[in-house]
Amino acid sequence: MHRLAQFHAIEQPPASPDRPTRSYGEVINGLVNPPNNGSLQSDLLAALCETLAEHTTTRQSCFFCLWDGHGWLPDKPTGGDLAFTASADAPQNIPSMPIQPSTALPPFPTDVENYPKLDLPFRNYFLFEGPLDAARQFGWRLTEDCFMPESPNLFWPEDRAWCVASEIDLYCTLVAGSEALAEALIADKRLETWRVYPEDSITYDSDKINI
Repeated sequence: MHRLAQFHAIEQPPASPDRPTRSYGEVINGLVNPPNNGSLQSDLLAALCETLAEHTTTRQSCFFCLWDGHGWLPDKPTGGDLAFTASADAPQNIPSMPIQPSTALPPFPTDVENYPKLDLPFRNYFLFEGPLDAARQFGWRLTEDCFMPESPNLFWPEDRAWCVASEIDLYCTLVAGSEALAEALIADKRLETWRVYPEDSITYDSDKINI
């Protein structure tokens, strides 16, 4: 393991005479469900937010970005309902995200395409506002008993003390913040955390050790 390790490189079997090249996507050592790209696992997101809350003065006012290309959004081919609500009186016309009971999540309004957006190079996002705990409310309900969580792709507090990015095509989540926040995250045994630097590459072939 190292700070630029990538799951698709680690999971591959070594080359052998009868397997001259690695075959990506195989099940290795009984692993059936590898990590999802672009979405932080729910228990890890909860642990992350617990620490983030201690390093902002505006935990009740955060901003969340959700990639607008998810197929489960309203008017997308696969359909489905988002599991959080929007408020018409939210400041700056940004929909607010109240905390909802996990057993009674209402459907997302169908006019999502008219919501405020954040446009960045190669990615467009729907923009929401709410308390930090609302980061765990993103997702869609396939059936009454089946909720599929989806972490926000970007989120940050109003005081801009930190920023979290789970880019839709990346295997990891990136956190920018203070040195104190970095140390707290590295010390958290619930998280597999590595210190990275602006010059570090995050391309598909960045892992030069496990190739």
